[in-house]
Amino acid sequence: MELLSAFAAGRTKKWLTRISGGALVFWAVAGLAVRVWLPPARGCGPASAGSGSGAWCEGGRFDVVTLCVYGVLGLAAAVGSTLVVTAASQSAVRFLAGTSWPVHGLRGRWTARRVRHHLRVFGRLLAADPVDAVGTASAGPAAEPVGPVGTASDGRAAGPVAVPNEGPVGTASVGPAAEPVGPDGTASDGPVAGPAPAPTTPRLPTASQVLGTWEVTRAREHKRRYPRATRIAPTRIGNSLVAMTDRVTARHGWDLAYCWELIDLALPDRAAGRLRADSDRLTARAQNLLWAVLTCLAALTGGAVTVVRDDGGSLVRGAFLAAAVGAALGVLLLFRGLCAAVDVYCDSVEAVLVTARADIYRAAGWPAPRTPAEERAYGAALSGYLSRRGVQAPHTVFVPPAEPDAPAVFTLLPRPATATDPTTSSAPSANGGAS
Repeated sequence: MELLSAFAAGRTKKWLTRISGGALVFWAVAGLAVRVWLPPARGCGPASAGSGSGAWCEGGRFDVVTLCVYGVLGLAAAVGSTLVVTAASQSAVRFLAGTSWPVHGLRGRWTARRVRHHLRVFGRLLAADPVDAVGTASAGPAAEPVGPVGTASDGRAAGPVAVPNEGPVGTASVGPAAEPVGPDGTASDGPVAGPAPAPTTPRLPTASQVLGTWEVTRAREHKRRYPRATRIAPTRIGNSLVAMTDRVTARHGWDLAYCWELIDLALPDRAAGRLRADSDRLTARAQNLLWAVLTCLAALTGGAVTVVRDDGGSLVRGAFLAAAVGAALGVLLLFRGLCAAVDVYCDSVEAVLVTARADIYRAAGWPAPRTPAEERAYGAALSGYLSRRGVQAPHTVFVPPAEPDAPAVFTLLPRPATATDPTTSSAPSANGGAS
């Protein structure tokens, strides 16, 4: 997906040699796994001098030089693997988005299966929150409009109109209106007024109604992470990204696949810093997810080799089992964290584009829109101009950038003389003395 080029400010383009905790755990497990692949320690002896295990047995005699060499090799392996995983994190997120999955052949069947699954989930969300295509909720029958004298708008007599009375806790209770009472306790027209109506207890919602409201709220929040049905992606991350691009196009008219480089250049420092922080968080979680997957594979491989060769004992087998279970749990938690980071990143992109709208148009020399309708039209024209396709808007008049304000020039002037100034008061006496 072209939108993933938004990670230009992230760690995938910086090639940092920052070693994360996932890398350290992986190399600890990988070192233990490599140890079980080597000849067993009990095989070292005079008989191994001419065999293939002689080099390992010679290397097992540690000295200062050997320790230094092993340390340098281990550090180089950790740094090099960190660079490889850092470069692969963008491809990993692109793969998890699912938009580049095959659509034909045997592998395309898996893609179609995942799309059908998300379509079913989207259908259940629509059923839980019935909102039509234009975004208006389904409502019950509308109340009949009543004329100024209690008749319907078509001339028929209107039904009884309920008059709200204020309840004991400030809620409106529906009941008959009380007659106005005079100062002597009688009604204003003469007869004695009847007893005041008893206060009514407000009806609280039932637990099922409250839970139903929660269900609708959750469905609405979850449905926000889905695009329209014709653009459903096969993965959770892909749906969040596609839904965000759809909302940006519907609101601003921009196609992020062509406008993102311009947006990245035009963002002010504060907005760019927020996107950079969210991008770094997303990339870091993708890297840790890769490290967790590699650690799980290394633990399973080392445990299998230990069982087959019957070397290492129960302690080593237990260590491999614990590492595999912990890595598998880490994969699950990190994937959920990666999905949450993608959602936060999408929300940040939308908020930043709203606040930096004027800066983006100013950087492009494009006339700024004044209404939402103009914004969608101008954004579509700008997208076509940048993509060299679609609406080119040949008659658009470019807006040159405003000239910066001239720096203020300060001129030091002599202080005006006053009667109380000691320097001016002493001047006449000095002149008089001189004369």
